[in-house]
Amino acid sequence: MCNNKNLRAAVALSLLAVASAANADIVSLRDQGSNLTVLSPIIINGGDFSGSVTGYIGSYTIELQTPATSFVAYCADPFQHSNSNYQSYSRSTLVAANLPAVEAVRFGEVTKLYANAYAGSLTNATKSAGFQIALWEVWHDDKNLADGKIRKADDSNSAIVTEAQNLLDSLAGWTASTVPALTLYSNGTYQDYVVPAGQPGSVFPIPEPGTYALLLAGFGVLGLARRRQA
Repeated sequence: MCNNKNLRAAVALSLLAVASAANADIVSLRDQGSNLTVLSPIIINGGDFSGSVTGYIGSYTIELQTPATSFVAYCADPFQHSNSNYQSYSRSTLVAANLPAVEAVRFGEVTKLYANAYAGSLTNATKSAGFQIALWEVWHDDKNLADGKIRKADDSNSAIVTEAQNLLDSLAGWTASTVPALTLYSNGTYQDYVVPAGQPGSVFPIPEPGTYALLLAGFGVLGLARRRQA
């Protein structure tokens, strides 16, 4: 049975999730192929895959159909195939409710990963592939590449495994003092993608007045919960 403090926090997160959904729009996009990637086996269990899968791991070039725009993105869902033909995607601000169980913890670690390692990840293919694996681990698994739904294979590229594990081990010491705004592209059949602010793919419509009201209500409830706790 939850107490009033936990209930207020849950209501706040729900309001923020609804506000994000209200700010979603539908776009058509496709995967144009590798940006910075490393070809390597990795074990993925779930969705379309089971067991060792060999593929290009790292950042990808995504193309919007209208307006015609290309941008770099990381995959947020390793359990589904990519899309080389145009498909409809929902585009919205990433919030905790978009993530699996332990939403607030996982969301905080995703934002820390982007705040502290995203810029460096685009400097070479090994760093890019390591960032991609670390993102999958934080979002979906246990942050340990030796076990779980996403893990290294016996013949995985050792450099990207080391890079990914170093990022995962660094999370505990990182802060999210500069929390990046992240845009989520989601599709029920194909891989989802995440883009940080500052790229063409991070732009989406300005919220309607009703969305601002929901956001303010959510932050207000969170603020009330913190004051009561103090």
